Amino acid sequence: RGVRCVLVSAPAGFGKTTLVVDSVRASKLPFAWLALDEDDNELLRFWRYIVAGLESIDSRIGAGLRPALYAAQTPAIQEIITGMINDIASFEKEMIFVLDDYHLIEAPAIHDSLNYLLDHLPPQLSLVIITRSDPPLNLARRRGRGQMIEFRANDLRFSQGESAAFLNQTMQLELSSADIASLAQRTEGWIAGLQMAALALH
Repeated sequence: RGVRCVLVSAPAGFGKTTLVVDSVRASKLPFAWLALDEDDNELLRFWRYIVAGLESIDSRIGAGLRPALYAAQTPAIQEIITGMINDIASFEKEMIFVLDDYHLIEAPAIHDSLNYLLDHLPPQLSLVIITRSDPPLNLARRRGRGQMIEFRANDLRFSQGESAAFLNQTMQLELSSADIASLAQRTEGWIAGLQMAALALH
């Protein structure tokens, strides 16, 4: 709560999505989730999905933007975002929007428009970005201003104690401390690697 931008950036298999799912549910706040793919590198489609996600939280958010979003003539995206920001700012409740697999977005226009949103985020909205690589979203500036929280591979690696709990409790193995230490060291705490090792041992 109170954090407006959260960046979760790590390679595949580090449990990024699992972490965010659990955290968002635990917050008890209303949320929307957009799982991105390569086809979402089209500016208007991207923002249609964002507005639709916010409408799933409250149907009044973005209701007045639909005509412009689906008009024959392409609207000015900055005007759409401003209207969306104003709608969000009119609500008292906090909400979360998750952008999953943002590394699949390559369109500069989308990065620019999301930068605009981040620069004007109302306090009611927290944006969570899940990615395998850092996006071009002025991260250094946001980091310097304390505007975001980051979780990276080193934050997501399993410690030896967590590895022991996962291997012996979750995966129901009976490994010695030495075996667990060896696996944790070889996988460098990589969660998917520990899971594959456990399945192989089964």
